[in-house]
Amino acid sequence: MSDLERGTIWANREEVDSMTLFFWGVLVGFLIALWLYKRPQPHAPSLSFMHFGNQTKDVIYIFETKPTWRFRYISPSLDLYLGEGTIMRSYSDAQDCFRRIHPDDRRLLLDKVAGRVNYEEAILQRWRTNDGAYVWFEEYTTPIYENGEIVAIQGVIRNIEAAMTERERLMYESRHDSLTGVFNRRAFEETIAQAKNA
Repeated sequence: MSDLERGTIWANREEVDSMTLFFWGVLVGFLIALWLYKRPQPHAPSLSFMHFGNQTKDVIYIFETKPTWRFRYISPSLDLYLGEGTIMRSYSDAQDCFRRIHPDDRRLLLDKVAGRVNYEEAILQRWRTNDGAYVWFEEYTTPIYENGEIVAIQGVIRNIEAAMTERERLMYESRHDSLTGVFNRRAFEETIAQAKNA
């Protein structure tokens, strides 16, 4: 075999070796990419929660009380009920919610943050919209404890304005004559009973 033939065989062998290495590299790269794609993501649950929270009509929030008061999360539906920009103001100033709540419900909000409410029961409260009107909400809250003290609260708030309006209408109809609008016998008896108890 001549030197020329040996050189051609050696060159072909190098081409085969480099092609083999190239394909092995592509195969290994593909397998690594597939493994990275299929492996469980460490933040997948929080991302799915964020997606869930961003799609619901209820307001979902997490409010930290320690070391400082701040909102960790507020679902976008809050802006639908109270007005555009409410969420951003709440993130930048945690006290905004205390200025928005109805004055008669402010103590309830402070008690909720401090852990002085029954978290097993719904909390009814009124919040001021950007237009100045108050809207009724029902809230279910869960405290988050660390070393025996509340460090945050999380809750789900549902707009119940329509239900409260219907309740008020039914209360009015049950206490007034439907023809004249004057108080009926039931309203009279309730007033007498209140006077006796006072």
